Amino acid sequence: MTVNGYVDQLDWSPDGTRIAFIAEPCSLVPLVPATPTLDCEGGFGGPGPEYHPNLYVVTPSTGTVRALTQDRRTWTSVAWSPDGTMLAATVNEGAGGDPAIVRLPAGGGAPTTVVEPGTRDVCNDDGACAEVPQAVSSVDWQPCTTATTASCRAVTSVDVSTAIEGPAAAVPLEDLTYEARLTNTGPDPAPGASVTFTWSGGTFVSVDAALPCRLGTGSLVCSADVLGRAVTRSVTLRLLAPAGPGPVRVTATGDSSATDAVPGNDASSVDTLVSEETVPVPPSTQAPLQAPTTASPLADADRDTVPDTQDNCPTQGNPDQADDDGDGHRDVCDPVHGRVLRLRLRKHLVATGVLTASSERSCASGQRVEVQRRAGSSWRRVARISTKTDGSFRVSLADRVGRYRATLSPVVLADRWTSCARARSATVRHGHG
Repeated sequence: MTVNGYVDQLDWSPDGTRIAFIAEPCSLVPLVPATPTLDCEGGFGGPGPEYHPNLYVVTPSTGTVRALTQDRRTWTSVAWSPDGTMLAATVNEGAGGDPAIVRLPAGGGAPTTVVEPGTRDVCNDDGACAEVPQAVSSVDWQPCTTATTASCRAVTSVDVSTAIEGPAAAVPLEDLTYEARLTNTGPDPAPGASVTFTWSGGTFVSVDAALPCRLGTGSLVCSADVLGRAVTRSVTLRLLAPAGPGPVRVTATGDSSATDAVPGNDASSVDTLVSEETVPVPPSTQAPLQAPTTASPLADADRDTVPDTQDNCPTQGNPDQADDDGDGHRDVCDPVHGRVLRLRLRKHLVATGVLTASSERSCASGQRVEVQRRAGSSWRRVARISTKTDGSFRVSLADRVGRYRATLSPVVLADRWTSCARARSATVRHGHG
């Protein structure tokens, strides 16, 4: 390997296979193919990026040189971590300025500031120590004294775990809300952290996250870039339940570009059973639904003394044959109108929502909605309000962090034959704000 120009601060890796060093970009032409075309006519400290010393790693056995930094800052010193996976370095933002101490992956990646400019005589818990006088820039790793100290841990020791919560049961076409929490229990920052959702059953509706997310076919990936030690990021996924009964499974899997110390807690799943809800018939009126094996004009499957051939509701006992709406079907056999209830929580905990009915508008107007908050293993009512004529409602609640939902009991309207099914919203999480 032959260079022409400024090269300094050579440091061998612990395993003796690589050398980290500081050099001006023009000193390495043509050893670094990725270096752009440079105007190398000039001297040390010139105006362009090619005259600012940057950080490089060379593998002597092959002569391969890799540029770890390419910027206008001045890099002044470099040192390997004890396990050879990271580099600590000092860098000046400008001439005469105080240096900052940073660390970065030896294989390439964005630097992370450990000590801000102007700080002196600092040893960081992560293992990088330096004395930074006004005119001297140096860095070194704290020596290992015991396997339990922070300085002896591998600097890429991360533990990315994922936990997910969601509804256990739902009805067809109900909004389903799942919240995943991505946590790094450390002890070091997790670079390239992300959480990936996959699901079977249900249709994607939306995602709520303070992270960039990318939607695929049956999957969603949200990236956290670097996830700090003991930091948690939450992502809320919303799906629409399928139109028919069946299971929905949602899995959240955490990942990072560093080796995970405990891979067994990377993924978490939740199962939601989608099934039709029906209004139960009181035990006193229930009757066997199986018809006699032999056809007979006197057959009476529901045993209400009215033969099936004359019964206006042969599957439910109704000796009075009441039919208040005159549709030819006994009242108990009239259809139950389905309803969908949606809940939203706004700032300072104002609950708003809307109730819709599948085929009967009166099942959405003037209905008593109960808002509940999760308390331990049970739900407690925090408000009750009637819907407006369009099915909407709004109510202010005490501003308390927690999980909330809205519920509605089945009801038979004042006309005595319109039956409205029960309804329940998806669970919504609220934090102060």
